[in-house]
Amino acid sequence: MKSSKVSIVSPCYNGSKYLNHFLESLLNQTYSNVEFIFINDGSTDNTEEILKKYKRKLEKKGWVVKYIKQDNAGQAAALNTGLKEVTGDYLIYPDSDDILYSSHIEEKVEYMDAHPEIGMAFCILDVVLEHNLDKIIRQDFRKHTDDDNLAMDLINFKNILWPPLGNIIRTKSLFSVIPDREIYKGRGGQNFQIQFPMAINFKYGYINKPLGKYVLRGESYSHSAPQDSQRLNKFMNIWINTIQNIPNKDLREFYISKAVDCFIKKIHIQTVDTFKTNKVEQYKNVEHKEEYSMNYKLYLFGFIPVFCMKKKQKKLKIRILGIPIIQIIKR
Repeated sequence: MKSSKVSIVSPCYNGSKYLNHFLESLLNQTYSNVEFIFINDGSTDNTEEILKKYKRKLEKKGWVVKYIKQDNAGQAAALNTGLKEVTGDYLIYPDSDDILYSSHIEEKVEYMDAHPEIGMAFCILDVVLEHNLDKIIRQDFRKHTDDDNLAMDLINFKNILWPPLGNIIRTKSLFSVIPDREIYKGRGGQNFQIQFPMAINFKYGYINKPLGKYVLRGESYSHSAPQDSQRLNKFMNIWINTIQNIPNKDLREFYISKAVDCFIKKIHIQTVDTFKTNKVEQYKNVEHKEEYSMNYKLYLFGFIPVFCMKKKQKKLKIRILGIPIIQIIKR
């Protein structure tokens, strides 16, 4: 019986300092039916030289290696490039500084083959620091609960395994929900954009075993408060752009409302008055009516407009820092 084919998509920008660890872990994999799609996103270091050295070694293992070099466009754009090249039954898209344990691919494939009803599965990850790859500081995993709801957890930043190394995805399922193989080209949020539509449409499972090391680098774990606020605003844009693709109108409006509510709470901005807060609650619960309208604003320090949401008749408009980020017109 022919084994399932696995596609590994790995975008990389200037990864020469950590790429050897990642590629060595691929070289040690026990699974053979693999296509490795490496996207060099405009690196200016010797990333290309390192990859080409390992390309020959991986091909000797029987792997198909596709090397694509493009101008720097960001991780989401690089991931889109790789997704269009995928021909495997399953997708793994680790970061190029991750470390896969030798049975990583084999054990994930065994689980997915044994559970054909599953669209996506999560494993456990050992977390290490970049200056000491041998010392495990904690384990990251998604806890399986009785009221498991991955879609809502993703919106609420709750009980999530964010590193893409922690999952495996059935490509037939994935490309049925993103048929153009494109995610929004924002700076960040790639995992939400892939996991959310999968969570809405398919069952997901759990592999209760650590199958790799997630490496924390300096920029991964040190963010100042202002940076966090900026990132939250950026992520809100990405979340809503992703949710817009839900075909079901009621479901789409429900999750947009939940996402807005979540980000309002996280940004910790006080409203001008309680009435406007009540308007948000009214919007979340009211059934759609052509004559219904709403004008809601959030202010920083009571006078700087940060967030504005207007709903009038068939139009919903959202602005952040005065910049329009979304407009929905219902037909």
